[in-house]
Amino acid sequence: MEKELLKSLTSINTKPMKEILSLLALLVSIQGIAQITISRDDMPRADDTLRYSISNVDATSEAIYTQTGENFSWDFTHLEPIQQRVANYERAWQTPYALFFLGFDKYGTQIIDTLGFGEFALTDVYDFYQVKESAFEAEGRGFRIAGGIPTAASFSDDDEIYQFPLTYGRVDSSTFAFEIGFQDIFNYQSQGYRINRVDGWGKISTPYGTFDCIRLVSDIVAFDTIQAQGFDLGFQQTRREYKWLANDEAYPILQINGLVNDGNFTPTTLRYRDDYRMVDLLSSTDEFLVGEYGVKIAPNPVLDGRVTVNYTLAKAANVQFDLYSIDGKLVQQLLQERQLGGKQQVYFQLVDLPKGLYFLRVQIDGQQQAFPLILEN
Repeated sequence: MEKELLKSLTSINTKPMKEILSLLALLVSIQGIAQITISRDDMPRADDTLRYSISNVDATSEAIYTQTGENFSWDFTHLEPIQQRVANYERAWQTPYALFFLGFDKYGTQIIDTLGFGEFALTDVYDFYQVKESAFEAEGRGFRIAGGIPTAASFSDDDEIYQFPLTYGRVDSSTFAFEIGFQDIFNYQSQGYRINRVDGWGKISTPYGTFDCIRLVSDIVAFDTIQAQGFDLGFQQTRREYKWLANDEAYPILQINGLVNDGNFTPTTLRYRDDYRMVDLLSSTDEFLVGEYGVKIAPNPVLDGRVTVNYTLAKAANVQFDLYSIDGKLVQQLLQERQLGGKQQVYFQLVDLPKGLYFLRVQIDGQQQAFPLILEN
């Protein structure tokens, strides 16, 4: 009896079973490389505390981020953190600007303690966001002028940073408009448009780990105007952001920002999601980017004619500094040279100039930005 049972078992056709196992293996393989979708559930939320590291954009990184495609692998494990920052997302009603950003679904993160423009100094500066079913939007900015009462400026046309769902091949666009006024004396306006395209999917590896991801490329074209005492100074800039996004991480696994000039992209900053590292922890004042190159001017107002400008170049670049009067006339060319990549610090002695408001125009590889500078010599 046992022999007959054994014979019957061994006589069963095993071909269908092999086909089933092969099909299951194929399904598991496909599932392992399937592209992900980013939705509102993958955005930062109120009470989130997210840590990220900052690193240099080296030649290896440049060779990696310029490539993309389907089921692609980006390996950034070589990155070395040079600084870190913690981003804290607070509920809007828990910040000093609760009356300006009403609703339990809005939240903000402090981006700087003090941005000194003399009597126009901004303190306690927050950016506010909202996650909607269809988009992640920038809502506005809260601040105090010269340490006074809290005030805020909302986007008259919200900046839709992401539109959902984000999947490979998606392309979308949106417009934005924003304005900040300083006691009817100084006014800053920015308006423009954003074009997002998801141009790759696969896996990204960093010192933080390996993640299934999509890659989003954003081009932000902004037309900025500074108005002061009847003088208008306008300029246009195009920024580009490369972001690798993963499910459940709330913050890009890796992000590279930079500027586009004559169709050429120049990377300026690289940051990636990370755990605690034994490196310098930046304050909100240190890390706030006045322009893509982290330009910081001190002191401002200038009391004794000596001013220091700090900034960071991701790679070698042509640098030029010019000082303009309030009526738009060139007062002095301060610097014009080619500099190596890395942290930079330059000093200027501004003597024999009348007191008042000036503009320091900074040009890096043809991309320019203007910064208010007050002389009180």
